[in-house]
Amino acid sequence: MKVLFSAWPVGASHIGRCIVIANILKENGFNVAFESDPSGRNLIQREGLNVIRECNVRDNIVRKPDTDFLAIPGFDWSIASIGFYNKKRVTNSLDLVLSSIDRFKPNLIVTHMDPIIVLAAKIRGLPVVSIAAKIVLDSGYNPWMPWLKNYSPPMMYPSALDAINSVLEDYGLNEVESFQAFFSGDISLVPNVREIEPVKKAVQDVPLHYVGPLIWNPSNRAKIDFNKFNGQKNKTKVYLTVGSGQIARSDFFTVFLEKARERDWQVIVQGGYDTIDEKNSENIIQVGFGGIAESLDWCDICVNHGGHSTVLATLLHGKPQLVFPGMSECELNGRFMVEDNNAGILLNKTMEENGELMFHSFDNVPSLIGNLTSSQIEIAMDSVTSNIQYRESADQLSGVLKRALSSQDEKLVEVFSAL
Repeated sequence: MKVLFSAWPVGASHIGRCIVIANILKENGFNVAFESDPSGRNLIQREGLNVIRECNVRDNIVRKPDTDFLAIPGFDWSIASIGFYNKKRVTNSLDLVLSSIDRFKPNLIVTHMDPIIVLAAKIRGLPVVSIAAKIVLDSGYNPWMPWLKNYSPPMMYPSALDAINSVLEDYGLNEVESFQAFFSGDISLVPNVREIEPVKKAVQDVPLHYVGPLIWNPSNRAKIDFNKFNGQKNKTKVYLTVGSGQIARSDFFTVFLEKARERDWQVIVQGGYDTIDEKNSENIIQVGFGGIAESLDWCDICVNHGGHSTVLATLLHGKPQLVFPGMSECELNGRFMVEDNNAGILLNKTMEENGELMFHSFDNVPSLIGNLTSSQIEIAMDSVTSNIQYRESADQLSGVLKRALSSQDEKLVEVFSAL
């Protein structure tokens, strides 16, 4: 069976989950390929996987970590943000993807939130397997920020759904009501366990398979020298990570590192595709992208941006965490996977007050921009490291995730072999 993969270009976890599945299928005799590598950094090729088309999409959209919180209510806003509200851009991208499909001639498509490959699959009549988290599958108002019952941040762009539906109409295909329905696929794979990420009411009635965590640890990652900290005993060991670095707030991480120097915490800083402007010191080591598994094995606590894979990997390793979200999806992960399970602290929350979006810190201090002070960071760190309940809760969830992981290969092969 020939399987073609394609992923949403923002955030390494979308590409990473596809890589994990592709490697499992490849090892079990499937012919796999990626339509392109939207990272623009050869991440997929370095894993030894075939890529059909050269692509530098990310070069046009990557942004450095900044101080803005991205309040994204749903998919239309997100997909429009990379220009797919423009029908001409949609059709130009579609032509390239259709050409890749015609070259590779796959039996099915696997995607993680790539609207163009789903559109192309509909046109070519190919089944779609969707890697889909809760935000894709759960129905309801404002799916990325469901705690806001009567408020949705305003759209900054024209509707991308209108552009996609216009193209579907051109090909004589039915329009879709929402991107959630569009992304549900013919089969949905949830990269988690039901206990942590339950889908209460799915938008589409399609087969749903929980396949456990799909955590990618790049094979070409640089080796981290943990021996640098030898001799420094009884110090708090922190893994500070911003994921790919695209959806993270540098203001928080700068303040955190200042406090780390003052308190002499041992810190491994993973600054994303690029790096945080941080020099190594006696107690701080900055490393390149990757190394999440070994860093989580080493640390006492993970401080992160709230990315789905980072949060889930931290739970998998049974470590408590502090989550400082850079966007609404990251806040959702912090609320439902960390805070609700008492596995750490969500440092900031958005709330609706008098028709405006406000931030409230973990200690209930309101603000317009959601910054934290050095003393607040210290309080949160001391709260988590001194309270064993956070570690025990994370450890309990670790057991659940490890059981799912132990049968993941077998389950994925069974699902794909049945298609």
